[in-house]
Amino acid sequence: MHGLIHRCVEVFIRERHGDPVWTQLASLSGVDPRGFRPFRRYAAKQCDALLRAAAAHLSLGRMELLEDLGHWVARIEQIRRILRFSGSDFGDFLFALEYLRARAEMVLPGLDLPQVKVSQSGPSRFTLHLRGAPGDWTAALCGLVRAMADDYGVLAVVEQARRRIIVEIPDASFSAGRHFSLAAPDGARLVQ
Repeated sequence: MHGLIHRCVEVFIRERHGDPVWTQLASLSGVDPRGFRPFRRYAAKQCDALLRAAAAHLSLGRMELLEDLGHWVARIEQIRRILRFSGSDFGDFLFALEYLRARAEMVLPGLDLPQVKVSQSGPSRFTLHLRGAPGDWTAALCGLVRAMADDYGVLAVVEQARRRIIVEIPDASFSAGRHFSLAAPDGARLVQ
């Protein structure tokens, strides 16, 4: 498994719960407390052990933890900007998820994100099907989709059902949403 995924879980734990919790969870799961290197490959069982330890320590279900992780990822400004660039409205964003795997492979070969297929069964009902991916990806993507609905100002009900995510949009203009522009804000650095 790509080290960037392991590193993402590590940084999420450090930022949300602190370095002492990270050190404790690394010890419990047999992971090097110095952390992961983003461009190395690691055994998937290391990430699995870390997620199990984190869920138990934080008294969360695994899917709840992963959904929180997906929500957190969508709030990283550089990633948020890439995701918002995917569509002018929330529906466009959802359909653009079909290209996420291919786009990620161009930038980071071997990242191996799941393939997403999006279908629309009404003007405000979408189903995201994840192909060839463990259930963990479904939970993480569910959190990401919820965060992006907020970002677009859309009232959306997002439900996980096995390797599918069902999105109902009762109100597409619920709030103003967060500001988005292709240009960086004055004086802002997008890459640190």
